[in-house]
Parts: sequence; C-alpha cells; structure tokens
Amino acid sequence: MNFVEDVKKYALEHYEEDGWDVVIECFSDEEIGEIIQRARTKKGAIEKMYQVIAPIADHRSEIEATIF
Repeated sequence: MNFVEDVKKYALEHYEEDGWDVVIECFSDEEIGEIIQRARTKKGAIEKMYQVIAPIADHRSEIEATIF
C-alpha cells in the first residue's frame, strides 16, 4: 500500500504542530515514499515520518529559543 497521501493529509491537518509543516514544505512525494516504504499501516507510516521530522523540529525549537 502507498501511504504517501495519508502522511501528507496528516501533515496538513497538523501543520502547526511538531514539525509537520516541514513535511509539506520540504519533502517530495518520492522522499516521503522512501521514508515510509516498509510501513504496513497508515499509523505506521505516520510514525516513520515523525521519526524523521522530530529531530528537525527539536533543532528548530532550540534555534528559536536563542533568538532573544
């Protein structure tokens, strides 16, 4: 099964949360597909994607914390 559209839909629904905007703004369908390629369920695909974007979101938060 191809869960790319499911991941993109989830990312849009959670755009302002936990770095999901990065998926929409920075990842192509092919890149998402590579990341989630072994997922067996929609939930599994979303979790695989989150494992990739969580460190990016954390790093962004650290940088934002140093602005002031």
